[in-house]
Amino acid sequence: MATHTIVTALTRQGAGVPAQVRPVSDEDLAYQLAAGPPPSAIKIGLVPDDHADRLRDFVVNAGVPTVVDPVLRASDGGALGSSVAGLLPLLRVATLVTPNADEGRSLSAPLEFKLDSIVHRLGPTVAVLLKGGPFSTPESVEDLLWDEEARHRWSHARQAHDPRGTGCALATAIAVRLIRSGEIAP
Repeated sequence: MATHTIVTALTRQGAGVPAQVRPVSDEDLAYQLAAGPPPSAIKIGLVPDDHADRLRDFVVNAGVPTVVDPVLRASDGGALGSSVAGLLPLLRVATLVTPNADEGRSLSAPLEFKLDSIVHRLGPTVAVLLKGGPFSTPESVEDLLWDEEARHRWSHARQAHDPRGTGCALATAIAVRLIRSGEIAP
């Protein structure tokens, strides 16, 4: 399975310093999207608001499973150029959206923080995997999945290591699994 990476922004982050972000130009993004092979699945992470509409159109035209791991803020603080309002049109055409608890709160606002309100905001055809949802504790993490057919809940022990990047890796693994399992045809 071939992969093709699209860069939407350059970031400087980590070491306890608030993040800085610089979106790539519209021309560079358009070039990258046109240069790659047709996708079998799409995984999207950081999308500055400036690029959300172009990526929404790309997803709709590609017509393949799309997993969006919305990135609204850096772990060490600092805005990354993404907002809920800017990302909503893109999130509404995704197959699966994988927010963490903080992103889930932002997606459910101004409604009460619960999975129902996120799903209501995104629409009934979008599945939502809420990572580290409202039932998480300092000892365990609760992940909640809601799709058109059912609700699922998993609990696992919280890991002692720095979790940075685990949500991104999970979203990528899910996109790959959807293709390989045949659950969603490429």
